This record gives sequence, C-alpha cells and structure tokens, in this order.
Amino acid sequence: MNIVASSYKPNHLNLINNFTFLAVVIFVFALWFFFFPFYSKLTYYVVGHFHYVLSMGAVFGLFSGFYYWAPKIVGKTPSELLGNIHFWTLFVGVNLTFFPQHFLGLAGMPRRVPDYPDAFSGWNAVSSFGSLISVIATILFGYIIYDLFANQTTCSNNPWYVPSFYTQIKLLISDTYEETGTSLEWALGSPIPFHGFTMLPVQS
Repeated sequence: MNIVASSYKPNHLNLINNFTFLAVVIFVFALWFFFFPFYSKLTYYVVGHFHYVLSMGAVFGLFSGFYYWAPKIVGKTPSELLGNIHFWTLFVGVNLTFFPQHFLGLAGMPRRVPDYPDAFSGWNAVSSFGSLISVIATILFGYIIYDLFANQTTCSNNPWYVPSFYTQIKLLISDTYEETGTSLEWALGSPIPFHGFTMLPVQS
C-alpha cells in the first residue's frame, strides 16, 4: 500500500531550536573566561560573564524545556507567534543588559560598588535599558501562560510529529519512531491521564 503524506513541518520546532542552540553556544563561548587574566574577576567583567551564562545559558534552556513539554503537560500548544516574540525580545534584552558590562569591566569598573564615576555612565545606561526590555519579555511570558490556558486549542498525543514524503507505510512508521519522541509519554494523551497504563509496559 502506497501512502503520500504532506511535508508539513511545524515551526514550533524552530522556537525550541532557537532557545537550545543559543543556550549551548553562549555556554561554550563563556568558557573562554577561565583563560582571562585574574584582574578581570575584580571588575564588572565577571558580573557580565556570570549573568551571560546564567541568563542566556540556564534560563534560555529552561524556556526551551517549557515550550517543548508544555503541550504534553497541559494538553495545549503555546502560541508560536507570541513565543517567537518572547524569544527575540528576551534575546535583545539580556544582550543589551549584560554585554555592555564586559566593556565596563575592561574599562576598570570594580565590582560591589554602590556608585560609579560618570565615565561609566554610558554603558550603564545601555545596561539599564536592556533590563527594561527583559522585564517586558518576562511580562509577555506571563501572558503566554495565560493565553495557553485561555485561548489555545488541545493538541495531539505527539505535537512534534513531523510527517514527510513516504512511499510505504512501513517507512512512515519506522521513521516516525526514529525522528520524534520515542519515550512512553508520547504514546499517551495530552495531558497524560492518571493511570495511563493498566499494567507496566513491556520494554523491548
């Protein structure tokens, strides 16, 4: 039996790829700090570096996990448009906040000071403006959670299923299990009901 499926590929995967790729790249990029001279640890350079790893590494990874697992946990898929706006707003915000702090550190601004000379006011103003953008992104994420429960429709058992062109049903089935989620939760409904299995599933 021949079967031809559409080549539709949901763009939600692009959102997850954005957050995951960015988290990995920023984490690897930040490793070079350990080879930087010791004096940088006494300046704002280490503040910018630490928050780069924290905000654009760990936090972006958490957002990636949210967008991936929310359909399975809640049973609804977050808005793709709002998710992309959230990503780019937060991306611009945290970069404007923490990247200038590297310049402040290289210019000699020390850590743990209540005030700073006027010579550092320019980059500090840019950093403050970036933090306001990050706050806007955080408020938007709160609205995304509200929109998820209030306006989005229910999703399938495996919302990340990606069909393609196939000529045999056997290839469709085998490729589906290889290219999408293969763990047991994707075989159950979204959200997963209580007592989803009447007995322990047999592992192959």
